[in-house]
Amino acid sequence: ACAKAVWPHMLAQGAGRIVLTTSGAGAHGNFGQANYAAAKGAIVGFALTLALEGAAKNIHVNAVAPMALTDMTRGIFNERQKASLAASFVSPFVLALLHGDCRENGAIIEAGGGWAAKRRWQCAQGLRLRPEELTPETVLSRWDEVVDFGGGVTYPSTTTDCLVAAVGDAIPALKVIKADEASGGI
Repeated sequence: ACAKAVWPHMLAQGAGRIVLTTSGAGAHGNFGQANYAAAKGAIVGFALTLALEGAAKNIHVNAVAPMALTDMTRGIFNERQKASLAASFVSPFVLALLHGDCRENGAIIEAGGGWAAKRRWQCAQGLRLRPEELTPETVLSRWDEVVDFGGGVTYPSTTTDCLVAAVGDAIPALKVIKADEASGGI
């Protein structure tokens, strides 16, 4: 709702910065928090989509997965961890992402204890089968190729990247909407 409220103003001024809050639970999962993890994972997709839609208008959207002491996490951490996980140790990273000079767009940043790091997607080389080989038994017998990260990896950043991996080349009929052709986002 907040992103939708500020979006027209950012479009009008030709720039803007949005930082959404996700969670490590949305990226890694967390026992007993299926609904929370699903919601926080959805924030990642929302942020990445807004980043694509806003890029041509100098609207940058990122997400931060903070690790900080809150009422929800107070019972999880020991005293040493509690001292290291003040929310104020995350704030400088968030404020840097909001700065007009920050060029980062579409990033997911995990931050806590004065540390921050960008997350990225990584894909194994994978397995490509000919149509006559496509049986569950063949797939299962070669499953190690699907999950092997040692034989080469890719770092997809768009759905098109994954489609190219799946079909071997770009799909001519697929029209990739460039940010400047989009309707202006949300």
